[in-house]
Amino acid sequence: MALREKGFVLLQGPPGTGKTSTLMGLLSAQYEYLKKTGDSRKIMICAPSNAAVNHIVKRIQCEGLFNGNGEIFHPRILRVGIVETMDTDIRAVSLD
Repeated sequence: MALREKGFVLLQGPPGTGKTSTLMGLLSAQYEYLKKTGDSRKIMICAPSNAAVNHIVKRIQCEGLFNGNGEIFHPRILRVGIVETMDTDIRAVSLD
């Protein structure tokens, strides 16, 4: 269901259960799918807190995602939100 063209996916669970790691794998697969199909759509990630969004952005910046050949790449990221609530490490990808 995560790789469908329509709809959305909800990941939820208690802390430490691998939600961010699962998301990293889903993002890698979705980016590869979009690339192979020539689709230019963007991916939007939302979370219930600024801390959660900051965590996801930092993981993508530090670890990157995997392409179809298993190589790491770093996608362009745009973090939208109130700058004062952002982690200082990710302000460089902020809209403001």
